[in-house]
Amino acid sequence: MPTYCLVSKGGGAGSIERIPYRTELPADEIVTILAQAYQARPELACVGQVRLDVDRAHSVLLRHIDEAQVVFHDPWPEGSLLAAGRNALGVDAQKVEGGWRITPTELERCLQAVFVPPEPLAELQGREYRRRLSEVLAELAFFSIHETGRVRRGDIWEVEAQPGGFTDKVRIRFAVNDEEWMEAALLRVERAWLHSPNRAFGVDIVKSFLDATVSPLDADEAHIAVRAVEAIMHGREALLAAVGSGAPHLLGQARALVATVLGTQGAALVTYLFTRVVAVSEEWLEIGVERSARSPGPFLVGASLPAPWNAS
Repeated sequence: MPTYCLVSKGGGAGSIERIPYRTELPADEIVTILAQAYQARPELACVGQVRLDVDRAHSVLLRHIDEAQVVFHDPWPEGSLLAAGRNALGVDAQKVEGGWRITPTELERCLQAVFVPPEPLAELQGREYRRRLSEVLAELAFFSIHETGRVRRGDIWEVEAQPGGFTDKVRIRFAVNDEEWMEAALLRVERAWLHSPNRAFGVDIVKSFLDATVSPLDADEAHIAVRAVEAIMHGREALLAAVGSGAPHLLGQARALVATVLGTQGAALVTYLFTRVVAVSEEWLEIGVERSARSPGPFLVGASLPAPWNAS
């Protein structure tokens, strides 16, 4: 799952240009944010990069942070490298049940960067990263996509839907929780139909489905892939222009997705901060869109997605 990197200003983290999702903040602000995140989500686990000396760094797993203490797991086999005498920063980690403990001030002193799941950060800022099913269907109103039935599977409702026409060529499923927040969606379009005179409709529904189901906080980044799929109908020059500029980590994924929609590539994986998109080209083109925080692989029963993305 993609993570967001909080980089400590002046912490000596080195080159960070290749980290796509990052921001630099003073160390004390980062520790305050982490304490708030752990209060909201006690099960949270974050990988921290800590400095041991001028030219030495180490990774630890942060398990709990509050105003009084920081509890972490240190993978070093011979005791924590943050214990007294094992680092040049005067950090004195104490052994406790389940790991090691230091003070928030000590973490501020040695922290270089920490990788945090994006969802708790969005929640702390009051930003909604999910979509309700009603919102998705409203965005797909042009195709008259509507619910035709649902069944309960564990803690999720699996919702069947279909467009107003071409119901034998297009199949759609959604997964929603009890509050109707969308967890995942699956679009299946018959491959032969995509090469028929109705190709424009097929490409349009693929483009619109992607645009409607990715997280609203991923919409700007996903626009590259959406624009690239749309360009399929406008010829080679339009397609090259659509994937000709942008962030490198987004362009490669968009190109793979387009190749899968065209049928020249078997599968593609697209990852944003809050959304994962899986595309598979067989007799049917399958586009699975789901929250990145879910276990990899569309949840839907019968989704024929290859490893490592299938749920089996």
